[in-house]
Amino acid sequence: MDLDRLSDCFPAEDVEWRVQRANKDGDSAMVLAYITARAIYDRLHALCGKGNWANVLDKGPEGGVIAGISIKQDNAQWVTKWDGAENTDIEAVKGGISGAMKRAGVLWGIGRYLYNLPTSWVKLKDKGECYAGKGGKYFDPPKLPSWALPSKATVVPQEASPEPAAVPVPAASEAAPTAAAEGSGAPAEALLNRV
Repeated sequence: MDLDRLSDCFPAEDVEWRVQRANKDGDSAMVLAYITARAIYDRLHALCGKGNWANVLDKGPEGGVIAGISIKQDNAQWVTKWDGAENTDIEAVKGGISGAMKRAGVLWGIGRYLYNLPTSWVKLKDKGECYAGKGGKYFDPPKLPSWALPSKATVVPQEASPEPAAVPVPAASEAAPTAAAEGSGAPAEALLNRV
């Protein structure tokens, strides 16, 4: 398993955009690119295999969510990287889980390259490809630079699969990482088997 491939760029259709902030006139907005949790699951299935990774969840502080992505290494040891997110305004718990999974994915390199994109401002309008959520406006997504798109030689096959309802947590004897969990500062053993 080549974990370096986790950081491969995604096709433009797998990159989604959200408004970070609108200008004071409300006619344009700064937008941020992100990868969906489903795209992360598909990448992990394709590169690690369905039985060699797991998502692990725990309650975060003040109602948020802490998510870990565990990957079984070639030496049969599990390594988990953790991060968290607050619950969201829409579908609070699902949104919080999705946000925490995206952040944990970045710790594995999944979608991390999107942080290097230049600041993007778009015009807000009555019709467009993406919903801005600001006053019922829409926008068309910015075009990704060529360095942020996969080359034909590095496209990772994405498997169409449903989001897992519950991914089994590795047994503590085979799953407990030896180092503190990355991203949350919490010991891995304290969080790994809490779902």
